[in-house]
Amino acid sequence: MSEPDIALQLEDLVMHFGAVRAVDGVSLTIRQGQVLALVGESGSGKSTVGRCIVRLLEPTSGVVRIAGADVTHLSRRQMRQYSKNVSIVFQDPGGSLDPRMLVGDVVGEPLRLQEGRRMSRRDRAARVSEELGRVGLRPEVARRYPHELSGGQRQRVSIARALISSPTLLVADEPTSALDVSVQASVLNLLADLQHDIGFACLFITHDLSAVEYLADDVAVMYLGQLSETGSRERVFAHPAHPYTQSLLAAAPIADPPVQRARSRVLLGDDLPSALDPPSGCRFHTRCPLAFDRCATEVPALLAIGDGTASCHLVHADGTGPDVRLTQNARSPA
Repeated sequence: MSEPDIALQLEDLVMHFGAVRAVDGVSLTIRQGQVLALVGESGSGKSTVGRCIVRLLEPTSGVVRIAGADVTHLSRRQMRQYSKNVSIVFQDPGGSLDPRMLVGDVVGEPLRLQEGRRMSRRDRAARVSEELGRVGLRPEVARRYPHELSGGQRQRVSIARALISSPTLLVADEPTSALDVSVQASVLNLLADLQHDIGFACLFITHDLSAVEYLADDVAVMYLGQLSETGSRERVFAHPAHPYTQSLLAAAPIADPPVQRARSRVLLGDDLPSALDPPSGCRFHTRCPLAFDRCATEVPALLAIGDGTASCHLVHADGTGPDVRLTQNARSPA
């Protein structure tokens, strides 16, 4: 049973595309008002998790609960009554906005579908204008087409469309990665301000660790369809337990040249294996500089540590474990 303050609960979520095991047993909980960052390399399955949550994909197995309701196998028509509770912002605003619709119609579409004739066109237009203002756009933008706007403006339109129905959960799937660097910060600031003011829960899907450090309350790290580590942002960034998490953090750039040059780094061997034929045992063992025989044959349990979990044979219940950066077996930069 779900607690009243839980916005999202995933229980052993599995999503296979034929033989491709994109998501393999992911369990997550997001409470009301919380931002959970789901991070990992491209191909780790994090975007697939987001699409299963909003039912763009029907999971192979597992449970998706939104605001306490099991929506895992609802039809699209049945899902409509729960669509007020969850919205999504996609990576590419240009591809997610209908180029034939005016911005005002794009933003107001969720209200039209959910409220129907119970809301007049005038009331809907007023709500659209209010929502555009909340994301920093002028009311006259409603009379323009998406292609007439900049990338940052289009993403603001996407955010307005996602929030106009006042969802309890927002899935933000790489919301800044398709934008110019110059506008990424402004969109992140907007999301942070809106989340603080409105208090919606957010699943923030990204590979940008600086954005995670700025926006998230908690972090979940995915590798090849499975969770490697979860925990509070403070704990994960200060004391990462899993070798993969340590490697991601070690590779993230620091805006301090002397510190950046002096820090130790870990280069992972090989590319991300294929989800069509994932490695046996620990899926990270083919790239892990600390792997030993047991890693290739035995799947590590997701062990409770401190305020989260980690899945590694070398991690102990007290949260202590290996430090990839200090081990002699770690690969050093060329």
